[in-house]
Amino acid sequence: MTQQEPPWPSPGSSSSSNPRGKCWLILVLMAVLPMVPDVGALPFLFTHIKPQINWTQPEMESWVIEEQPRSIEPHLEPVLHPNRTHRALSSDSTDAEFLQRLVSMRHNQTASSRMLWYDVAGGDGLVYPPFVDKALKLLNLKQVALEIENSVMSKICLIPMEATPFFKVLHISDTHYDPHYAEGSNADCNEPLCCRLSSGRPATPNAAAGKWGDYRKCDTPKRTVDHMLSHIAETHKDIDYILWTGDLPPHDVWNQTKEENLAIIKDTVKQMVEMFPGVPIFPALGNHESAPVNSFPPPYVNQVDISISWLYDELDIQWRRWLPQSVTHTVRRGAFYSVLVRPGFRIISLNMNYCNNKNWWLLLNSTDPATELQWFIYELQSAEFSNEKVHVIGHIPPGHSDCLKVWSRNFYKIISRYESTVTAQFYGHTHYDEFEMFYDPHDLNHPNGIAYIGPSVSPYYDLNPGYRIYYVDGDHDATTRLVIDHESWIMNLKEANLYGYPIWYKLYTARAAYNMKALRPSDWNNLLNELTNNQELFELYYKYYWKNSPARPTCDAECKKRLICDCRSGRSHDRKHFCAEVESKIDEESSKSWKSWFYKGLTNSAEDRTEEPATTTDGYGPFDVVIVNVGG
Repeated sequence: MTQQEPPWPSPGSSSSSNPRGKCWLILVLMAVLPMVPDVGALPFLFTHIKPQINWTQPEMESWVIEEQPRSIEPHLEPVLHPNRTHRALSSDSTDAEFLQRLVSMRHNQTASSRMLWYDVAGGDGLVYPPFVDKALKLLNLKQVALEIENSVMSKICLIPMEATPFFKVLHISDTHYDPHYAEGSNADCNEPLCCRLSSGRPATPNAAAGKWGDYRKCDTPKRTVDHMLSHIAETHKDIDYILWTGDLPPHDVWNQTKEENLAIIKDTVKQMVEMFPGVPIFPALGNHESAPVNSFPPPYVNQVDISISWLYDELDIQWRRWLPQSVTHTVRRGAFYSVLVRPGFRIISLNMNYCNNKNWWLLLNSTDPATELQWFIYELQSAEFSNEKVHVIGHIPPGHSDCLKVWSRNFYKIISRYESTVTAQFYGHTHYDEFEMFYDPHDLNHPNGIAYIGPSVSPYYDLNPGYRIYYVDGDHDATTRLVIDHESWIMNLKEANLYGYPIWYKLYTARAAYNMKALRPSDWNNLLNELTNNQELFELYYKYYWKNSPARPTCDAECKKRLICDCRSGRSHDRKHFCAEVESKIDEESSKSWKSWFYKGLTNSAEDRTEEPATTTDGYGPFDVVIVNVGG
């Protein structure tokens, strides 16, 4: 049985060799001719059909990471703040005294301590008299001594000392400044973004946009951005540097242009320079800076009309107000960079749009489209060789569902490999006040990293505007560069619109609010366990997560599972691996709670009927068991 031929010509065949093709062509012409007012226009019709575009994969350019210039001179000059006092850190006094003695011993380097612990000539770091060395070799105690020292010194690197110097760091994210925000406009429109003149008139007075912003689908008015920055400059005069993690343009994704996005970037950079003169700012690129939104072609897509160079080249110009010249090559290539902040301390800014699953260019290469991860490994390895600690900043958190699974898994492995080098990560994007945990890929009982997700300035949506202040272990001989503590500051938008003036205040301090000894990965992991088991503590976290918004919804068991799981998942799209145990506990507690409520209700009902037991017309009480025999 032969396959029936289709009534149209096969690819590459001509109508003259295929009689069915002739019929097909005649039918098409019969259908087209009545629609053409002038038969003489037929040649014009066929000659102006656009030719088919044959798109080919661009050749991968040869970019040698090792040949790129690196930042090797400290970028931040220490500033003495006369009114600042060293931050006292609570810790176990016995451990602190013991570790302090070891540090003192290492720095004083008396003859006996040098002989016991240190080899000035190099080697494995240990030196012994000949007879001791021989005995150690026989008993294999030299390795034991080395492991003891490594264990002790690693403990020093995890516990900041009492009254140590620190850096005060401002974190601003997701400003989403809307130059077209209009007070009194419709805040309840059917567009992705409201509170503009184009949103129409409000149907009711309650639907009108507030003066300082709105809880509905509206971004940040200029007056609110101005007021926040003025408040920060006046309240926090001792800021050492600023982390600025992207998303400057508003959510009007349907009508954004390159020109308007660039204008917003230039305006906000100019404003930051004026408000914080002389303060280093380390920016990261958000997903809303491009036009169209989320569109970030890889570097090898270099055609003029679709290349991303229009954005990256301008970012290099604007960011160079704060960053050294050495970052130009990587910023213009992929909007990522590495800067040595202080001796032994480096900040690496990543372009997380190369893990953004809404960036359709990643269909070409979703593994490492800009060789950013390879460069990241090179930077971390160089930092490890130089005994540098690293803070990583970016926009989209790597564990968020917006980050591609394959990219996120590779990033997770990198963080695990360099867990002793990367001491903190900072992101935005979610608009909430939260964090993400990192664990050993093979052992969930070993937390090895923490990512801080800062609150948004934008109230979009149902949120109060906010920002973060971090206190980072500063310059001293035993510095860890860990985050010592952090504060979240907010403005109550409802009250600001009601009384006509915003008041910014400190919502909470992490260690005091959650009763944490420190902010090491192990401490955050302990907090997660407590959030799972302690409903009252979870409700406090939920309040801060929403930045104390009066518009926040209630949180049931499913909501609780989602939030805690988000915190445990520094690797995206792998909730089953990270959350099965947590979800089981919450389900169990929820079941107990429901049963407790049900039995309590029955008990109360029975007690209410104790004094006057009710009877039915059959003479049975309401809780009597009646056996009914059905059948013959």
